[in-house]
Amino acid sequence: MTRHHRLTAAALFVSLSLAGASALAAKNISVGASISNASMTVIDLTPNDGMSASYRFDGAGSSYVEANLTAPATSWSGSTHDKDDIVLALGATLAHGSSSVASTSTGVGEVRIETRLQNTAGTGARANGYIAQMVPVWLAPHTKLIYSGYGEMAISDATQYGPNNFRANSHLNINFGYQPFTRGINQGWAGLNDSGVRGEAFSLEFSNDQDTAISIYLSMELSNYASYDGPSPSAVPEPAAFAMFGFGALIVGAAARRRRRVSSAAA
Repeated sequence: MTRHHRLTAAALFVSLSLAGASALAAKNISVGASISNASMTVIDLTPNDGMSASYRFDGAGSSYVEANLTAPATSWSGSTHDKDDIVLALGATLAHGSSSVASTSTGVGEVRIETRLQNTAGTGARANGYIAQMVPVWLAPHTKLIYSGYGEMAISDATQYGPNNFRANSHLNINFGYQPFTRGINQGWAGLNDSGVRGEAFSLEFSNDQDTAISIYLSMELSNYASYDGPSPSAVPEPAAFAMFGFGALIVGAAARRRRRVSSAAA
């Protein structure tokens, strides 16, 4: 093979390789949920009674994190969790190929789940993360306590890959005493196609008007879920792939014209 033919073949191979990579580009959905910037504000309801307003996390409390991932395309399934009877830094992480789940807890009210699911995991693929915390809170008499933070959920837009190929949801639920804060977003169920980032500051309060100390609970749950129910990944070229094929054809055509001109000049 002449040098010219080798260059032409190499250019065509690169073009076809790029086209193939584009055709097989993985589709995915990403889901997240978090609670952050947690803080407690103490207010003395009777500042002149000679008693200090205060609080403390009473007892051990508990925290639990979980991650699950199933990839039917490779007959792979994994599940992991971490738990403790006190609220410590915990983590549960799974990854298979480019799909992953990470659930982490770094302290009271500081929790995050991040999930990414690709169609290469196969039809019927599932991924989900879960976090739960429950902490007893002791309140001194005549104390008002305000628990504040920031809750956030996110789902990437996977509707571009076809209706209901991907499904996902993200939820968070907080209870402080008797005050709830609950939010959720969904994509692919009941005609809901939420996408993007939804963040909101919250402030929950509880007042102990009694002359004796009491205990209440601060509890929170976060969860997210993603599934892929579309067709298995195939080699059907996408528009970018057709462009790559066309680029390769132009190179081959230009090389053929150059050979003809060289042959004519030699004659």
